[in-house]
Order: sequence, then C-alpha cells, then structure tokens
Amino acid sequence: MTHQTYRLTRAQLWVPRLLLATAALHVAVAAAVPNAWGAIARAGFFDVLGGHDDRQLALYFGILALPLAMAGTTARWMLRTTGRIPAQLGWWLIAMGAPIAVLDPVSGAWLLLGIGWLAVAAGRRPARVDVGTARPQVAADVA
Repeated sequence: MTHQTYRLTRAQLWVPRLLLATAALHVAVAAAVPNAWGAIARAGFFDVLGGHDDRQLALYFGILALPLAMAGTTARWMLRTTGRIPAQLGWWLIAMGAPIAVLDPVSGAWLLLGIGWLAVAAGRRPARVDVGTARPQVAADVA
C-alpha cells in the first residue's frame, strides 16, 4: 500500500509550532503570576476576580492558552491529513491580534499578528503530493 507524502513549506511547518509555543508561553505566564492561583483557591473560586489584576492576568493568560493550543494542534492535524493549512486560520489569528495590538501596543498581540500573516501565506501555497512514505517533508525549493 502506498501513502501520500505532502511536501511542506517551512511556513507550513512553523505555523503549528509557533501556535503551540505561544500556548505554552501563556501557560507559563499564568503559572508564574505570584500568589494568584493560591489567592483564587483561598477565596473559594466564585466571584474572586473583581479588583484583583493579578488574578485576572493569570486567568486570562491561562484561558487564552486553550484556543492557541487548539489552533496549533488542529493546524498540525490539517497538515498531516491534507498537506495544507487554510488561510482562514491566519485571518482568525489576525482578527484576534489586531484589536489587542491597538488597545495594548506593548503586548504579545504582535506575535499573534505575525503567526497570522505566516498562516495566511502558508495557506496560499498548495501542497505538493508525492507517492511514498507518509512522512511530511520540506519542499526542496524553499530556502
């Protein structure tokens, strides 16, 4: 039995990696906020964020890690099964990052915008299919 091999560009390979790395960074920041999670637990978990910027920061960074990880794992799955990332993924990331970059220019929103533009570019490149092993390969003409 033969398998299709998708020859992937570097941009296609890096989009899921960058999304998963950004998700991990968000988890690390959420975990590193001093005393936030302990204070949330001591307060009983219900209605404990009001007036506590540290708790809000920890929660929002932790929660945002979830859609970033979902996007990263879904992009990786799409590459493995179809050899493509839809450009729509990039546009969604840009839509998430743009308002944050406007409202808070000194933030990580620029990372979302960069990954978004990379995903748009990766989505515009069609996959090339080879018959052989099922392992993704980087296209030879990408430098």
